[in-house]
Amino acid sequence: LKSQKINMYKFIYFFMFKLIEKRNPDPRFGAISFVWLTQLIHILLIMAVLKKIFNVTFPQFSEIYFYNKLCLMPFGIIWLVLFYRYFKKNTDKIEKSYSGKKIKTFKNGVIVFSSVLVPLLIIIQLSKK
Repeated sequence: LKSQKINMYKFIYFFMFKLIEKRNPDPRFGAISFVWLTQLIHILLIMAVLKKIFNVTFPQFSEIYFYNKLCLMPFGIIWLVLFYRYFKKNTDKIEKSYSGKKIKTFKNGVIVFSSVLVPLLIIIQLSKK
């Protein structure tokens, strides 16, 4: 038997793709946006843990929070465009890897949404002073 490597983000993408598919004839952007949000939250979790446990400080563009968000926005847009291109090219491969498997189940929904909510709750707890 050939072991299949499961990529968490591909699984999240395909779950959201199938979930959005009923309401949207092209559900790719919605699924990609959810994967992008999930990865952003995971990166923020890593940053929060590093900041809280190891007292790491991250560089800032400005002392004003709004300016920092504005400066980081182009990077986020580029990241989203790269994701769009990657998943647009690989949607058929991902669909073939999950063929014959029931994707839209309650268990999978809990896994996908907890991959966002649990790290988000941890970030909130770590951010409290």
